[in-house]
Amino acid sequence: MVIGKLAELLVFGVTPLMLGIAALPMRADSKAWRVSGDLTYRERMSLPPDAVATIEINHISSCSGRIASISRQRIRNPGQVPIAFDLSVEPDHIPKTGTFVVRAEISVSERTLFATEFAHDLEAGQNSPLHLILNRVS
Repeated sequence: MVIGKLAELLVFGVTPLMLGIAALPMRADSKAWRVSGDLTYRERMSLPPDAVATIEINHISSCSGRIASISRQRIRNPGQVPIAFDLSVEPDHIPKTGTFVVRAEISVSERTLFATEFAHDLEAGQNSPLHLILNRVS
């Protein structure tokens, strides 16, 4: 009799409770990693209306060295510099190990005009604004 009651409690009480807990979304205090700032270049030149600014956060695997983009923002017709950007990465897309870098470029008709000279290192969760200076490519 006692074993039957325990089995009933397990089947109708504990198991549904555990399944319900497993189906809950992430904690409400888990926030996206936000990286914002602006990019500029030193040349005295206006951007044409068909310019596109691309900013991305890349993850470099510490094991294989493989590079993967984890967040990207494309700004069509960004106007003139400085160009503001705001990227976000959901917590479940942030790898636990490896290096994070941000890079940016401005292109016109698929041709890169300006780009960051090197990738800027980031700490996971870093929220301080970035000021990226792009250099003329072509």
